[in-house]
Amino acid sequence: MVRSTAKFLTALVGLTFSGQAFAQASDAETTTASVTLAAPIALTETAALQFGQVAKGTTGTNTVTINETNGNRSISGGGNAALVTGGTTGRAAYSVTGQDAATFSITLTSSSINLTDGGTGSLAATLTRSATTGTLTGGTATFGIGGTLTIDNTDATDAAGAYSGDFEVTVAYN
Repeated sequence: MVRSTAKFLTALVGLTFSGQAFAQASDAETTTASVTLAAPIALTETAALQFGQVAKGTTGTNTVTINETNGNRSISGGGNAALVTGGTTGRAAYSVTGQDAATFSITLTSSSINLTDGGTGSLAATLTRSATTGTLTGGTATFGIGGTLTIDNTDATDAAGAYSGDFEVTVAYN
């Protein structure tokens, strides 16, 4: 009986140690995939860019500026044009809606435009953005577009009248 017990214990010890000699050949882990569909980004113009009324001078060149951040209007240059009070002036203003906390870019198709009178008159304007990117806080954000309008007081083709031109603004999620 001692021999049988000894053989049994030897076999048991052998099985125990031989089990430790085998390495794990594979392993698996289950992983979850997820996605959040963001609310569509939307851009709405709330005000147009308006340089207001300007009395064209007879000498030199002037630049009328609309500040892109606050919409204030000013005139500079060596010409004798003057700002006329009355009428509407101000920056173009926009509202953006979309996914809360998302960031977005603001681009202009072109940084300059020509305002025309429908005839031969043409005034060049350079556009400026109040920001190039934004963050949708609570799902909304705002920004503005201002610019500088150049008036050549000696250009006879720029007659008195209303001038206008279009530009395109795009917002996109980053």
